Amino acid sequence: MVVIADELGNCREEEMKYSILALAILVLTGCGESPKYKDFSNTAPGKTEKTFYEDSRKCEAIKDKHSSTIKGRELGFKGINTAYLGCMKEKGWEQRIPGLY
Repeated sequence: MVVIADELGNCREEEMKYSILALAILVLTGCGESPKYKDFSNTAPGKTEKTFYEDSRKCEAIKDKHSSTIKGRELGFKGINTAYLGCMKEKGWEQRIPGLY
């Protein structure tokens, strides 16, 4: 472990530990991949790439609600993205490769 001292000779080892921990958290949480238009097909007429991203944003906003998860399960989805996928299905979108998200 590298120990950094300030101009008075005080060790900053504790601060360094927290800085490394904070950096690790930022790196790990930023690695999630957002759903992409090319990974979905539309089942409703008139859907475009623009409407996909609008629908996707709306579904992302409600994905943590318990009622959304229940609805996703009723539509046959499982896993951490149950609510998001259920919402997208209701808006006319289906995954091209099931289980991708």
